[in-house]
Amino acid sequence: MSLKVYLARHGASINYDALENDEDVDVCRQSLLTPLGPKGIAQAEKLGLQVARLKPDVMLVSPYRRAKETGEKAAEIYPLFPNPVDDLGEIRRIVDGHNIYSDTNLKYKKWRGEAIRTGDLKGRFHASDESFGEFFQRTIRFKKWLPLELDNQSILVIGHSQFFAMLLTSIIHGDNPHPSSLFGCFNHHFMDHCGITTVEWHPRKGWKIIDFNNTSHLK
Repeated sequence: MSLKVYLARHGASINYDALENDEDVDVCRQSLLTPLGPKGIAQAEKLGLQVARLKPDVMLVSPYRRAKETGEKAAEIYPLFPNPVDDLGEIRRIVDGHNIYSDTNLKYKKWRGEAIRTGDLKGRFHASDESFGEFFQRTIRFKKWLPLELDNQSILVIGHSQFFAMLLTSIIHGDNPHPSSLFGCFNHHFMDHCGITTVEWHPRKGWKIIDFNNTSHLK
């Protein structure tokens, strides 16, 4: 009994298109409702072609719109139902949806940098935010849930780069890493839009990373 899991980041959102095209628009942090842009739709279609080659048994998606739309586009090519899983959502922050040049967002970026520098896993920029430690525990919960619910299957998971970076950190360093190891590994495991990372789980050997951030299907 084992698992093969394909972690695929969602396609580029409309916010990325605005940044790349230097459009005169209000560029905001992504939120729950941020959709794919034209570039992200094209990436999702290419992801769908690769998914058809991989032939996973199940598709799980983040409840965020850009991830669900990526799954829906991929399913037009390889028909799988995009099953939303709440735990796959991005880290919860009060700044989501704010203009990236706003005072609130600039203060958040400063706070985030200091939290990473000092290894603060418990702090929150805002009382309603999710701390880095809580976010990490959520990825562990998902990692443990997969073998219990979907053993002996191949699974496509469409989600967010920060979530996957935390998940890969737990695979590499375990469930109780030192904060410096956690943030160091986290910062080196961000994925490109519609890149695919392959991991495997075996009941005796545990989790193993097979391939990281493969983007050959996007060329």
